[in-house]
Amino acid sequence: MIDIHSHILPHIDDGSRYILKSVEDAKKAAREGITHMVLTPHHGVGSYRNTRGKILDATRRLHMRLHSERVPVKVLAGQQPLIFENMIQGLENGELCTLADRGQYLLIDLPKNSIPTFAADELLTLQQHGIIGACSTRKEQGDSK
Repeated sequence: MIDIHSHILPHIDDGSRYILKSVEDAKKAAREGITHMVLTPHHGVGSYRNTRGKILDATRRLHMRLHSERVPVKVLAGQQPLIFENMIQGLENGELCTLADRGQYLLIDLPKNSIPTFAADELLTLQQHGIIGACSTRKEQGDSK
């Protein structure tokens, strides 16, 4: 089973705060049958500026730690950027990271209370460039919906 939306990269967004917690979360995922996890830290939300290069580096470090502890979960880079105009430029300049860094799917964060007027055009532009946008909505801390 593949988890395509996880926040276990340490010190990078609102997910794991420490590497030990990241390892613990990966072990728990493995016990639940997860074999692969796409790590999707926030980008462009509040103070989170997690560019592709930063994510790739952090993913490599976590992969090495999980491997050394024999955790049977493969971690893959990804990202969850808040939607913005001209996202294609963000992909071209290396700011954005697609799921598993494969250049096909992009997990896009939408604001909690409204969808920007440019969202449909932005998703169409991505699609015209061969990128499929998968959208999620922002939740406030503690929201269960």
